[in-house]
Amino acid sequence: MPSLSDFTISSLEDLFASWSFPRANAARFLRHFYNSGGQSLDPSRLGPALFKRLAENVSPRSTTIAARRQAADGTIKLLIGVKDNVKSQISNVKSGESSHAERSEASGLELRGPIEEATGPDESARSFSRLKLPQDDAHKTLLPLLYSGELPQDDAHKILLPLLYSGEGGGEGSAPIRQSAQSVTAPHSDSTPSPLSPAPCPLPTAHSSPPAYRLPPTAYSPASTVECVLMPSHLPDRAAGCVSSQIGCAMGCDFCASTKSGVERSLTSGEIVEQFLWLRSEALKLGRRLQTLVFMGMGEPLLNYDNVVAAIRRIAGEDLGAIGWRHVTVSTVGIVPGIDRLREENLGMQLAVSLHAPDDDTRSAIIPTGRRYKVADILAAVQRYQSASGRVATIEYTLLEGINDSDAQAELLATLLNTIQPARRPGRESRMHVNLIPYNWIGPGVSGREYRRPSEERMIRFLTILRERQVVAHFRRTRGDDIDGACGQLRERVAQS
Repeated sequence: MPSLSDFTISSLEDLFASWSFPRANAARFLRHFYNSGGQSLDPSRLGPALFKRLAENVSPRSTTIAARRQAADGTIKLLIGVKDNVKSQISNVKSGESSHAERSEASGLELRGPIEEATGPDESARSFSRLKLPQDDAHKTLLPLLYSGELPQDDAHKILLPLLYSGEGGGEGSAPIRQSAQSVTAPHSDSTPSPLSPAPCPLPTAHSSPPAYRLPPTAYSPASTVECVLMPSHLPDRAAGCVSSQIGCAMGCDFCASTKSGVERSLTSGEIVEQFLWLRSEALKLGRRLQTLVFMGMGEPLLNYDNVVAAIRRIAGEDLGAIGWRHVTVSTVGIVPGIDRLREENLGMQLAVSLHAPDDDTRSAIIPTGRRYKVADILAAVQRYQSASGRVATIEYTLLEGINDSDAQAELLATLLNTIQPARRPGRESRMHVNLIPYNWIGPGVSGREYRRPSEERMIRFLTILRERQVVAHFRRTRGDDIDGACGQLRERVAQS
């Protein structure tokens, strides 16, 4: 059964028209649903007959909150349960083929006011323990195929997932990738309310691992969950959000918890929209407005391109979410064809790229995509996007002790940025912004190696070199260290509990 978040205004109008009801009812009903953060349905906006028909055929939402954690700094992290069956059933709704069991799931639509949160178990949720292929070896099957250049990037998950879950995917061919992942990259969900803020945030204190605790049982297995985060702004009425684009991640970055178990599947556009609605609801409860949204959670957005862009159109467009195009940032590990395709869309979104090293040897050792897309090619694509869109791009760079934090690497990074985009006149800063990210400890990475955050003195030295070379650079303020705030950490913690 489809949920309301699966619909655009146009598709809901078509559904109403197929039932011989006025098309105009769709826009005001769906806008009210979005404005409430997906928490309120008003039958008076439709009339009793149409509302009853909708309740029989469309679910209020397809996801639920499996876990919620709030940090001392106000950051809220949600573990969202999603369903395995993601095939669109909108066409079945039009032809009246929804089953009685499906219709019963929409009972929340029969009540005016807040929707009751689903609490029952998802019977179709698939546990990691039921997979024939060990989750720790998932990347062995995915990465060699994905980064060989022989598969279309947009369809990669369609080809790889059957191999991953049948147990037929061989792991031997990817051993070099696992062995070469000797370092680290930045978790995507540690975002600031404004990823392009020019002012440096205070440096965090030296790293200490978060306290161990055991999470209560959830209705969803970790294999069917994604993470999203709400980060209150320093302004009392605003907040920023971070959402995921895939269940898990196939990128294999050695620093990131979300890639340890491979990728389950890409999220639908509706499931992405529902993360936004959950976060908007949380913000409303705090008396805040969800002002910015970043795709820096689990997964690689540009490998789920169509669904991500479709979701952004609903989230940013004036008709529904109305958050605004310039308030949405898409973060990528550096999928060059995806960056160029996003440029051609001309939607005016912000772009962030997880670079994390200024040279190909270091980067390919910590990020497997470094073998497929070179640093120079990535920066050239970013420059093309920035020139076409007029949006200042962000270069994300996680600092790892002894890996990518040397003076020479800071000098090389500055040289690259000043070469690809020279200052407009002497003394002017180059336009790309470098976002320095203190490493958030996640335990052993995919390779088994553990990484450390550099000393405060070393991080300040790296920043100073960039600024002396006329590069705009600042530190990202860490958020949610006490609630497993980094990408994939809460999901991993639930899996271990």
